[in-house]
Amino acid sequence: MGGSITDVAGILVGHSHDAVRGSGVTVLLFPGGAVAAADIRGEAAGTRQMDSLLRPHPVQKIHALVLAGGSAFGLDAASGVVRYLEERNMGFSTPGGIVPIVPTAVVYDLGYGDSAFRPDPAMGYEAACAASSHPPERGSVGAGAGATVGKVLGISRAMKGGFGSASDSGGGTVAGACAVVNAFGDVVDPETGRWIAGARAEGKEAPANTEDLFRGGYRREPFSTENTTLAVVATADLLTREELWGWLAWDMRRCAGPYAPSTRRWTGTSSWPLLRELPVGGEMRCRRPPSGPAPWRGRSWTRCAARKGTGRCPRRRSCKEAGKANR
Repeated sequence: MGGSITDVAGILVGHSHDAVRGSGVTVLLFPGGAVAAADIRGEAAGTRQMDSLLRPHPVQKIHALVLAGGSAFGLDAASGVVRYLEERNMGFSTPGGIVPIVPTAVVYDLGYGDSAFRPDPAMGYEAACAASSHPPERGSVGAGAGATVGKVLGISRAMKGGFGSASDSGGGTVAGACAVVNAFGDVVDPETGRWIAGARAEGKEAPANTEDLFRGGYRREPFSTENTTLAVVATADLLTREELWGWLAWDMRRCAGPYAPSTRRWTGTSSWPLLRELPVGGEMRCRRPPSGPAPWRGRSWTRCAARKGTGRCPRRRSCKEAGKANR
């Protein structure tokens, strides 16, 4: 799958990082604002202003998202983005002035590179200034500069994670996504199960077969708390926050598959994927998650419609009968 999240009109992405010291920031800007919702799994997520996405909230749109390294220290990077937006009069109007709404989430990367180096407000501001509609750079950049995967046998036998992005289209709509992959487990192809990256066998670049280790009774003590996978999914369709919460419940079922085995079978105190979905405008479509027979059940409707080339929800007829808006 090619493309990037910036293929969705109304999204700008910018990075700032220090490749030598191993951390950075990725900023997504929404000049027209965006409705958003979030789903957080696990017990060790580091966030700021995420309450505006988790429950009914008077602020209906956000103005930026910040993904950062540096663990809790990296949350400071959001202050630079807030300053950038305030200078451009972008934010939520209050009697006292504009207040930018900038939800933020971080990954733990202090075990990679220089642990004394953390993203700060200046780095957040720099990333916001660099944001554009061009396809963002991928790999060890931005918030993915210090990301690693396959930490079951320790950081010395892990592999590099990073930032990635893709998009898909069909039926006149576009869906895009980006992710910072800093997973505890291995990364595998969700379709074939083929190992892509993760824990390595000692002295080799070959996989350490971590699933076999766990099945054989291996335990990591203490269980790693040094991992989080952050993901953002965006669509050009216009949805409400309540509708997004419904889609999140469906899409989170599919998140764990590519990150194995920890996010697929082992929870412990690790931080699971944090998924945020946001529509940034466009055409109103069917707003009910499909529940019909396979292949629709448990899959993103946008992706299924694109694959089928129809752009129609499989529940279109029942939605019409129920008198629901379907366009």
